[in-house]
Amino acid sequence: MQENGILDGILNNISPRQQRATDLTLIIAAKIADKGSALGLAKALNLSYQEALYWMAGIHDFTVSEICKIEEYIGEKLISI
Repeated sequence: MQENGILDGILNNISPRQQRATDLTLIIAAKIADKGSALGLAKALNLSYQEALYWMAGIHDFTVSEICKIEEYIGEKLISI
């Protein structure tokens, strides 16, 4: 029960902005995973295999340039302004 209390405390302290950023990062990672493997991503975008795994884990803060590369890789727009 103690562990649940700690986790609940952490989750309750996440701001809406932080939650939205996490959600978007995970959505992008899922779209990359739907397209193929980490090895395929690494080859297509000239990344190391480890970097591709990091991107696909959903914990990377993507730059605009990286998002553009991902859009080309998956053949889909990720950002619409």
